[in-house]
Amino acid sequence: MVGLPGETFEIRDKTVHINGLPLNEPYKTHSDTTIYEKNEENPFQGNGQRDNYGPVKIPAGSFIVMGDNRDNSLDSRFWGFLPARNVVGRPVIIFWSYQDPPDAHLLTSWGEIIQLYGQRILFFLTRTRWSRMGRLVR
Repeated sequence: MVGLPGETFEIRDKTVHINGLPLNEPYKTHSDTTIYEKNEENPFQGNGQRDNYGPVKIPAGSFIVMGDNRDNSLDSRFWGFLPARNVVGRPVIIFWSYQDPPDAHLLTSWGEIIQLYGQRILFFLTRTRWSRMGRLVR
């Protein structure tokens, strides 16, 4: 979780800000150097919310969650706040970590999705991030 109830959450050029202050996130990675501007017409479609988002005040009983591989994570930037009632545990270990193409989260057709899973099988050994697997989550 990167944002708690009552906090103001914003992303400016890929940097998360909580209550106006940049968040120190040494664990995060970016696989794409492109910075997309905010999509004013529809903030929940395309790349517009990936790199520039908010500011939004996190409502009571909700959280903002984000993956550590920021350019390939479908997280609160895309599907909204996480209700506290849906949190039933905490992560303990990284089971598997894989480097998908930077646009994998944009694939929508059945053909593209089947091709993506085919690539995951074909490149399992070379694109699996072996150094991350089995690491404890703090």
